[in-house]
Amino acid sequence: MDRGDEFDEVELVQLPSNDEITADLNDRRTFLGGSDAPVVMGISPWKTPYQLWMEKTGQAAPPDLSEVERVRFGILLEDIVAREFMSRTGFKVRRVNQRQILKRKPYLVAQIDRRIVGGGILECKTADASRKSDWDDGVPDHYMAQVQHQLLVTGESFAYIAVLFGGNTFQCFRIERNEALIANLEIILDDFWTKVKTFTPPEPSSTEEARQMWRKPVGEIVIGGDEEKGIVKDLLSIKEEIKVLEGRQDELELALQKKLENLGDTLTVGGIPVVSWKVQSKTTLDTKALEASYPDIASQFKRTSEYRQFRVLKGAKDVA
Repeated sequence: MDRGDEFDEVELVQLPSNDEITADLNDRRTFLGGSDAPVVMGISPWKTPYQLWMEKTGQAAPPDLSEVERVRFGILLEDIVAREFMSRTGFKVRRVNQRQILKRKPYLVAQIDRRIVGGGILECKTADASRKSDWDDGVPDHYMAQVQHQLLVTGESFAYIAVLFGGNTFQCFRIERNEALIANLEIILDDFWTKVKTFTPPEPSSTEEARQMWRKPVGEIVIGGDEEKGIVKDLLSIKEEIKVLEGRQDELELALQKKLENLGDTLTVGGIPVVSWKVQSKTTLDTKALEASYPDIASQFKRTSEYRQFRVLKGAKDVA
């Protein structure tokens, strides 16, 4: 593909200032950016597809990260990472102050850190030293998805990720455009955006999300088959294993508590603290006493809420 044709696919839109972005978090509801790609794919360590869907549909506010120190210093160190990348590779880069939008699908957007002069993208990252091992086998999947999204939108053929670990260890990784991955990513992004526009939630990723999504049933009995029978059997088996492990945990904790008795609150082995059993205090409201002494006041603050309780019934053993 001719590079001129690639960039014909990209529309450039002037970005608002940092203050404007912070003030208008709803701006993120209008598009899917690079950081959204791993979430939509279900491989983000920070957010689930359902959480993102709630934000994009306006049912939940996106987190304001402007005061998070990890994010703040990541922004401050971005220029240093870019300069070190140029020093080590000989590439020249320039800051990109424009949001890039795929013309044929204007809900797909990329906000890249730097464009490499002559072609390519640079993504600048900072990470804790403890996270360096996550990169031992190459770029983590969630960052790979983010960069491939950027390559999809910009039409570029490659990108670099430059990472500063712990403020004193630098590495950079080259990522080639992967057409098969991009094609699959585009399908997933399209499907997710359709769910946003039609107000159709994605599959829940946890039982908590399932409770939020399906708050009240419209009927009573749902007929299951062999697949559900197998799931019930596995669930009963796991619950039994957990019961055994919890019993063993209680035995081991009791053995250590017997060693501590009333002698002290911390157990050390070889001079190293290994467990503690300290006295703590907690203040709670005695609601029964409040209701007895001041029933009118207590009634003003009562709140009734509905929730669905999931239980495994006795009949499950007969089925499994």
